[in-house]
Amino acid sequence: RENARNGTAVIDINAFATPSTLTLGNGSRTYDDVRRDNYRNFDLSLAKMFGFNENKQKLEFRVEALNVLNLVVFGTPGNNINAANFGIVTTQGNRPRIVQLVGRFTF
Repeated sequence: RENARNGTAVIDINAFATPSTLTLGNGSRTYDDVRRDNYRNFDLSLAKMFGFNENKQKLEFRVEALNVLNLVVFGTPGNNINAANFGIVTTQGNRPRIVQLVGRFTF
């Protein structure tokens, strides 16, 4: 999968061919190991609760970071054998890092 970074094919595209008309090919229907990278994602959340008087009023402040390590998961390689991008990864399979601030007042 290292070649996915520079736009070269991640599978041997010469190992595949379109079968002749009215014939069945000898390839597997699915190839689980060439679908896409394992999905790795680490999220982080930090929260602090502030209490006001005895009326149970609270203020919650939270910071959430989705994909905090900003890991890249490459998308699926092109799977149309007649297309120019067959076997080449052209997409990213996950989102980049997202950080959001949340404030919640409960009364």
